[in-house]
Amino acid sequence: EIEKIKQGKQVFDVVFLKSIVDSKVNNEIYENLKILLKYIEEFGDKTPKELKIIEIVNNTLEKSKQLKKEPIKTAFGDLPGHDYADIAEICLDILERLRFAYPKEVFETLSRLSIDENDKIKKKSLDVASKMAKYTFWPKEKKIYYHPQLFILDEIEKLDDKNLLIYLSLLVKVSEELLLPSFEGTSWSDHKTFTIHQGPLPVGDTVKKIRERTINILEKLYSLAETISEKQQILQAFEQATHTPHTGDYTSELEKMILENTNTLISYYSSIVQKADNEILKIIEEQMHWFAKRFQKGLKNLKQLRLLIEENAEYGMYKVFVGWDYRFSDELDYHEAEKERKQKIDEYIKQITDKKFLQWRKKILSIIKNYEQIEDRGQFQYFNIFLNELGKQKPEIALKLILKNEKELEPFLIHLIAGIWESKQKEQAKKILENWISNGKHLFTCAVLFEYVKEIDEPLLNKIYSKARKQNDVSALTKVICSIVANFEQSKIGKDLFVDSIKELTKHKNYWWVNHVWFKGNSILGVLNKNDWKTVLESLLIAPNIDYHLEEILSAVAQNSPKELIGFFHERMKIQAKKKREERYDAIPFDLHKLNEPLSQNVEVVIKEILKWFKKEDWLSYWEGGHLLQAIFPAFHQELEKQLIELLRSKNKNKAKIVLYVLRSYKGETFLHNVCKEFIKQYPKSKKCKQEMFTILSQMGVVSGEYGFVEGYERKKKEIQGWKQDKSKVIQSFARQYENYLSKRIDYEKKRADEDIEIRKREFEG
Repeated sequence: EIEKIKQGKQVFDVVFLKSIVDSKVNNEIYENLKILLKYIEEFGDKTPKELKIIEIVNNTLEKSKQLKKEPIKTAFGDLPGHDYADIAEICLDILERLRFAYPKEVFETLSRLSIDENDKIKKKSLDVASKMAKYTFWPKEKKIYYHPQLFILDEIEKLDDKNLLIYLSLLVKVSEELLLPSFEGTSWSDHKTFTIHQGPLPVGDTVKKIRERTINILEKLYSLAETISEKQQILQAFEQATHTPHTGDYTSELEKMILENTNTLISYYSSIVQKADNEILKIIEEQMHWFAKRFQKGLKNLKQLRLLIEENAEYGMYKVFVGWDYRFSDELDYHEAEKERKQKIDEYIKQITDKKFLQWRKKILSIIKNYEQIEDRGQFQYFNIFLNELGKQKPEIALKLILKNEKELEPFLIHLIAGIWESKQKEQAKKILENWISNGKHLFTCAVLFEYVKEIDEPLLNKIYSKARKQNDVSALTKVICSIVANFEQSKIGKDLFVDSIKELTKHKNYWWVNHVWFKGNSILGVLNKNDWKTVLESLLIAPNIDYHLEEILSAVAQNSPKELIGFFHERMKIQAKKKREERYDAIPFDLHKLNEPLSQNVEVVIKEILKWFKKEDWLSYWEGGHLLQAIFPAFHQELEKQLIELLRSKNKNKAKIVLYVLRSYKGETFLHNVCKEFIKQYPKSKKCKQEMFTILSQMGVVSGEYGFVEGYERKKKEIQGWKQDKSKVIQSFARQYENYLSKRIDYEKKRADEDIEIRKREFEG
């Protein structure tokens, strides 16, 4: 403890703190901040206030912004260095620990960081601000202190309109927290028991006033908000005021308070709905559904609010076109909602005539006026159906709509043009496509059309490919592939274009076509020849890792050409060797989900090809070679055992090295024992080999509990008991030595665990 205090004094020394700001490299700043954070965690709010820690944090952030990212030099090569984002992240960790000791300074810094250009910094600053506003239960005092919440409200209420708008995201985030009806807290009951405390807030004048002031702030923010996204955030925060605690043991006083807040919100919504955008009305209507479910009695003016929304005809149409079926109506299930919405669409299409074109054009454009601000665009599925059916049933009007509003309707052109394509005006659709292709416009839409309509126009698709290639339009090239794959089983058209498109995407270091092919590409992958597969594999060399999607593609190679697939992995390994550490590239997956089965069926070829990797004297070839064998044969294999034993019997030390790397890739399982015994027999006098066998045999997977390693080593002792009766005296001798080694490891791990437990006890008691 005395040593800790001495170290703490050194950290909280003016000279050390000044050295953080004076550092000229971010890597040095980062390491010093880590030391500072460690001792702030240790001393908490006892951090000396005269040292102005928050000022140091702010100065460090400003200094870090001006410094470039530099690699960290090590004996093993350069490691990725730290940048401003890393420094900001650790500074935010410091601010989190000091949020109650320096509330004003911390809140000001969080506000500034909440509008940082870096999204990661923004998000973390909002998280820390949220923790600052959280209702915290202090178990020792058995009390909730409301000073942080009252302080935050005081600070927000001082802001002028300009700053309210600037810091809107942070203010909405803390408002959500302030409107939560429950508290949280944590405590240690003893050195090994961590308790989480949760429960409903006790109702009193302070809590009521906090919620009232928070709702007023949100109303003010809504009046200032300029975008749909900002207004949606505010509505989400408003809704928190209507939630009861997740635990059901809350009082009638708390329920009454929340009901009063809900009625306040209903009145406020009634005042804004007449001028609100459709997207806002939709959220309000969905919230109303939950208000009614949550409170059976006591809701005031809910019917009036519902009537105000129902009187809005434009919103009535918007609701048909936009949103999910399960949210469409309280009275209908999603099947009934789907049926009703499609009936409405048919009615709308019947109403659209040349005479009413201008009127309907205005309605259609009103539906999508805020489309660019909406994140969940899948909600427009029924609007897409409407446009597609309009193209099919009234192609002349759809053509007119495209002609007049091509720019505004760009995200929806595919639905209109696909509808026209499937109508009697197919030739007109072709002319539009020819025009777009000629002018290099909407190539993505042109390419995806044939996936949409489930047919291929090969000459047109070739033109799309040629134009996309000239314009380096990778999205359109990817959709050319999608259209071919979607139709190949029926049409058998486009195999060569499929390969050419992949080749072109490879030039742009793009392999995302995999995400569109892996689940439906069997028909086309089955007809690829050896040269075609060469193109596919070259494309997949770009991928930074082999995920499940890539495995699905590669499984066809594994079945038909396992040798080529092993060669592919070897090429990836060579690429990895040239990559820098910060360039994330995993040549071979940690686990195989799909490839191990077909590869293990070609065991002799696979083992032979992988063993070739070990001829090159570099650690990566040995490491990845052993790892790949383990991934393909996770439970080992008789043929692998046989070949490894043959390598050992050759008495060639380089071949013995291969065996070592393969054995190291496993976790000391009992199926390795035969190979390990052979190793011991071949090198009975080698201390180095004996130590290697100790390490390999004693490897374990994940252990749990303080005595996890003790239990693991005891299990290892049991596993080699049969070795003592082996015919070979060398094996018997090794077994006794290994058992002695394990006993020492058990004693050490038991002592370590006992000491850890004792330290935790003393820390808890002290």
